Amino acid sequence: MKNCILIYPPNSSVYAIKHQSDYLYYSEEYVVVPTGLLCLATYCKNNGDFNINILNLSYEYVTYLEELKDESRKTGNDISFDYEEYLRDVLTKYCIEYKPDLIGISGLFDHSLGHIRLISSIVRQLSKDIVVVAGGNAVTNMPREFLETDTDAVTLGHGEEPLFELMNSSDPNKYLSSSLKWATKSKPDSQHNLYTKLNDISPLRWDLIDLNAYQKLLGISKGLYNRGKSPRRIASLVSSRGCPFKCSFCAMHTVHGRTVHSVDVSRFLEEVKFLHNEYDINVLSIEDDTFNFNKKRAIEILEGIHKISNKIEVEIPSGFALQLMDEELIATLKNCGVKWQQIAIESANKEILNKVIHKPLKIEKAIEVIDLLQKYDIYVRAFFILGFPSETKEQMKETIQFMLDNRINWNGIGMLKPISGSEIREVCEDGNYIITNDSEMSTERLGSIKTEHFTPEEVDEIVYNANIKVNFVNNYDLFRGGKPEKAIIGFDNVLTRAPEHLFALYYKAVAYERMNDNEKALEYFKKANSVMQATNKWDKLVEEHGLNDLIEKGNGLNHKVDV
Repeated sequence: MKNCILIYPPNSSVYAIKHQSDYLYYSEEYVVVPTGLLCLATYCKNNGDFNINILNLSYEYVTYLEELKDESRKTGNDISFDYEEYLRDVLTKYCIEYKPDLIGISGLFDHSLGHIRLISSIVRQLSKDIVVVAGGNAVTNMPREFLETDTDAVTLGHGEEPLFELMNSSDPNKYLSSSLKWATKSKPDSQHNLYTKLNDISPLRWDLIDLNAYQKLLGISKGLYNRGKSPRRIASLVSSRGCPFKCSFCAMHTVHGRTVHSVDVSRFLEEVKFLHNEYDINVLSIEDDTFNFNKKRAIEILEGIHKISNKIEVEIPSGFALQLMDEELIATLKNCGVKWQQIAIESANKEILNKVIHKPLKIEKAIEVIDLLQKYDIYVRAFFILGFPSETKEQMKETIQFMLDNRINWNGIGMLKPISGSEIREVCEDGNYIITNDSEMSTERLGSIKTEHFTPEEVDEIVYNANIKVNFVNNYDLFRGGKPEKAIIGFDNVLTRAPEHLFALYYKAVAYERMNDNEKALEYFKKANSVMQATNKWDKLVEEHGLNDLIEKGNGLNHKVDV
């Protein structure tokens, strides 16, 4: 087998794509560099003579949407979009152009099942001869469900060696039927594959994607600091795989294991240098699960990147193990140009944090880390999860109060999603808490479990109201001792995804007002007022939080719109 297409599906579920903006806080598709597929392709091409093409449907889909939006602006017509028809056209084009013997599809999320079902069905209609396989996090944890699609086989764990062996085989069907590294419909059990020689896939084969073309989309959604005079040119890298911790909501260990395997620091820095010199990359996103599992190594990498160029901004979006953070590491972050940092606290209730989540973190340590990050003027974005099976509403309130009591620039508040492969999934199944087995909905921004303490609808409301309360109405940078200019960073991040988010527009105006920029303040008060006049969907929240001066400051009349 010589010709292969590796496909990265959209990050949004098929349901979300077909139901755009059904609720107030829906966020659009975000584009990522498919580093996982680049790892697979790099390993195969380093060890054999294969033609491999990467089809990032997330990138293609967003690019197409932008074209439709441009056309809509010019013509004034509404956007008409049939995703399945569009997908068929793209797959047909790629199959005609590249004539693949093999198509491999990435299944990272539970809702990837919907994408793989759709993609494999279309490919099967286009050709009976193309071998279709799948792998990834969700595939590893739901192999039988993915085998019910039109795939020929799935692999569990890491796919480097299984994919190479398949591509290198003279008879792929015979190989799949006998290999322990692949599960098939007739042989549904297979081994877990673990690849640990990460030096052998560094550097990645960056020539397989157009990294320059990605920049127009990565610069929009990646990170918080997307303002400034210099264009942000972004690349993502992974320096290690694996996490030693046992958080109950996480399933990464089912793919990577509990032991951390890493790329040599010198080799990793050589790739950073290559990306900076060849692609003018000035923002490096390190996507490790636990970047600071070894503090000495983390500091060596950060200082090494800074030596390559002090113009490279480092982002570590997956966050740190808070219990391993200290002032030395945080001072290094500051000295090496890290402007913002995400930290995962999850819950402020000690019982939930330690006995339910099994996170080896004391809440006092979380406060210490927050204060140290603020000491070094590093923007703090903290993650929290509400709605664990045994969690009460009072315990949720305790976590929300923690957000209000601490110096957090932005709070990422989510509801529990009992993903496949996680311990919490087993708890939810044993307790009959899960209200739907539809994988399309299990990872949507809607509650999916019901317990004696709460309904899914109640958690939805608690999460959404908490977001409004702590990030807007009681924003740290506006009202609790922070800096108004930092508040704008958070609001801009929201407006990038949801340009008509009323509270982001209104409180951005308030921020400019506090900065004595009255011209900008009026501009955003007017924008907020325009949103108010166009729809009444925000009325309840406006009344609840007392934005009574919105209309007056926007110099507009109250809307008279029935929706």
